Amino acid sequence: MKELLILGSSYLVPNNKEWSSNLNDYTLHFGNYADWNILVSERKENQSVLLTFVLDDLVSADSCSEDKLEESFGPLFRLIDISLGTFNNPIIISVSAGQKFDVIRYAKCKHYLQKAFFWIVSKLEKLADEYNNFYVLDLKEAFAEIGTAKAFDNRNWYFAHCRFSTQGIGLIASNVKKILDKHFEPSAKVLALDCDNTIWGGVIGEDKINGIVLGEDGIGQIFVDFQKEVKNLIAQGVIVVLSSKNNEKEVWQVFDEHGAMVLTREDIISSRINWNEKSQSLEEIAFELGLGLESFVFWDDNPVERDKMKTILPEVVTVDVPKDLYDWPSYLRVQFDLAKLTILKEDAKKTLQYQSRAEFVRDSNKSTDEFSYLKSIKLSPKTHQLDESNIKRASQLCLKTNQFNLRTVRYSAEELLSLDNQYEGMSFLVSLNDIYGSHGIVGLVCMKSINQSTAYLDTFLMSCRVLGRHLESWMLRQALDICRGRGFSLLIGGFIQTERNIVSQTFLKDHGFSDLKKNTIPSELIPFVQRNEDLYQISTSIKSIPYENIYAQ
Repeated sequence: MKELLILGSSYLVPNNKEWSSNLNDYTLHFGNYADWNILVSERKENQSVLLTFVLDDLVSADSCSEDKLEESFGPLFRLIDISLGTFNNPIIISVSAGQKFDVIRYAKCKHYLQKAFFWIVSKLEKLADEYNNFYVLDLKEAFAEIGTAKAFDNRNWYFAHCRFSTQGIGLIASNVKKILDKHFEPSAKVLALDCDNTIWGGVIGEDKINGIVLGEDGIGQIFVDFQKEVKNLIAQGVIVVLSSKNNEKEVWQVFDEHGAMVLTREDIISSRINWNEKSQSLEEIAFELGLGLESFVFWDDNPVERDKMKTILPEVVTVDVPKDLYDWPSYLRVQFDLAKLTILKEDAKKTLQYQSRAEFVRDSNKSTDEFSYLKSIKLSPKTHQLDESNIKRASQLCLKTNQFNLRTVRYSAEELLSLDNQYEGMSFLVSLNDIYGSHGIVGLVCMKSINQSTAYLDTFLMSCRVLGRHLESWMLRQALDICRGRGFSLLIGGFIQTERNIVSQTFLKDHGFSDLKKNTIPSELIPFVQRNEDLYQISTSIKSIPYENIYAQ
């Protein structure tokens, strides 16, 4: 059971059912209000943290100058900074100014709590840029769902010293749960769309290109705005595919010739435009992209198609789309399963990278000689030392890669840098280019020195979008070369099975590792090994690694 430490600037009513019902997969610990020192004095290694600020508790009219705010909040920010650098689990700060004020009176200048709010949030956002495990929850925006008046409760304040109503606590808890879910589990990667009455109005097979509804007025504008939201998701790294029961030629005619189309052919990574069941289409697309079905979000206007998808492929997130069409653009904009907490520059390249993946799979399926084909595509991998320019990508890979990940150990950027400093030169990233383009940084290897003769493969992972190129074999060769160059004669690797890393289950044995018996484990290794970990060993002088000749220059 995961743990969450909850601290507030005033009483938060620990026994309120909204905490336990929204955060039911966490063991909750409540500290005394305004006792911020717990962040460094009593916080446990496995605890996430929620800090809830109501500025009415912390700021007065005569203490809202920048100097006074720095004096009041500076020590707290330093505690947060220390805690973020010490622990991997996230800290979430929720901030609100609850006091009502006359908007007319402050039409020409901000209320002092507003000034304090914007000053504090700007400081917190700088911390959020620096740390991948730090998040700011703007309660002003969260409470807009029900209205601020309903989120606060004066009666609770005077009788229990709690600022919030039960509804307010529920909104805090539910939004914190969403942030924690996104931190610990990857977002869905693929948006699968129908065509007719989904990205345009009408049925192309019946209405033809001039009869479909798509344009600048009325309902046509709704479909245009929906496509714009899809385009925004693509810019954030979401992959878009089509699954449509249609005549393929007529669908592409709309993409090529209709002047109001926002989406282009190039935006669509893969498609199945035929009369097969859509569940079959998504399974084929998932295989083509090297992704699990849990990475897919399915949007279709037809409730029958949605029900079939829920029944046949329950792993796919099937959206219960709003009945009213005009709600579609905003509903897609806030679709939780596709939301990302952090967007890196690499995410904007996902469309091109997965297009390359789809082309690779289609071409490789046509080839009868795998080795000749892989040599022909001019595979060009490269190692990179961890540094400030790539550490966020390294952490993103570590936190989000599930399929080809031997141990699924999650490290923050700060922990990876610390690991690299402790075992200097024993961690590296891997990028890959081939005739299909640049795939960016797709692999991470971290090793530890156990004793003079033995190294340990702590982290070995690779993005699923380059599966099939045997890049993992090349990565292992680089790891063995590093070990041998440092005088290690033995490399120990482990595998920890999860629900999603079955694809990497036999990697170590397939590459020459042998079982390591429990009674032969070096004593220095024991602190690093997890209870359910299968251990294997290999000599660093091994002569041949499967598939390595594919990469021979």
